[in-house]
Parts: sequence; C-alpha cells; structure tokens
Amino acid sequence: MLASLCIVTGCAQPAMYTSTTPNPAIAVDTLFTYDGCTVYRFQDGGHAVYYANCGGTASTDQEVSCGRNCTRPETVITRR
Repeated sequence: MLASLCIVTGCAQPAMYTSTTPNPAIAVDTLFTYDGCTVYRFQDGGHAVYYANCGGTASTDQEVSCGRNCTRPETVITRR
C-alpha cells in the first residue's frame, strides 16, 4: 500500500515540512496526508525510509536481505 502511494504521488517531491527529533542527526519530512494517512520520510544509513500513520495503523517499507547481493522490499504493518 505505502509503496504504491509513493509511486503514484512521487515521494521524491520536496517535503511539506521537516521536523526535528530528539536525535539532532535525524530529521523527519512530512510528505503529504491523504484519506487520513500521513506519510513521512527519514534517512537511515543514506537510504530513504517511508513511514505512513493511518489513525492507529502504521506501515513502513524497508529492504530485507534475500541472500548474497539480493534485497527485496517488505512492508511492515503495526496496529496500536
């Protein structure tokens, strides 16, 4: 779901605004809100990580290892 939102809306676009975190080396970009879901982006080890918060349900796309020189995208969904 999140990956398709990023593809359709172009997550490479500039952020609406950037927030600081308790760790001054990490900033979180707010990209957009649609249908009650807000999509955020931050950098982890030089890679963009996207996080969506949808009113108590959150998801993030991350790359996981599938062997030597192989990674694949995986969506993790959590409920509060």
